[in-house]
Amino acid sequence: MLINTRTYSSDRVQADAVRYTGVSNTLTIKDWFEMKRTYPKPTSTFLGVGRSSFKFTKTVVVNAVTGATADLIFSGSWSVPVGATTTVVDAMGADVAAWVNTTDGKALANGLDINA
Repeated sequence: MLINTRTYSSDRVQADAVRYTGVSNTLTIKDWFEMKRTYPKPTSTFLGVGRSSFKFTKTVVVNAVTGATADLIFSGSWSVPVGATTTVVDAMGADVAAWVNTTDGKALANGLDINA
């Protein structure tokens, strides 16, 4: 799987989850991309929602002097009601993707700033 310019290879596949590893992945350094899904559970009055999520995990150096590391994690999820059109879902996804790269999105990720 190619994401931006990075290549991820299938590592672990389960019925409703898959993990891909990047080229930096080792036994001690994480470079993962994971996807999960939950199928809708309809009731007598509602068709339900499909849920899906993703998670990027990358081990990064947090102290250049000691070499200490920690995991940097970015994740997101969807809850899509059965019957929502792909046009509506795609439009919301485009909005989210665009927002992540805005000044406000970066301020939230880098500085926990919700008032940028």
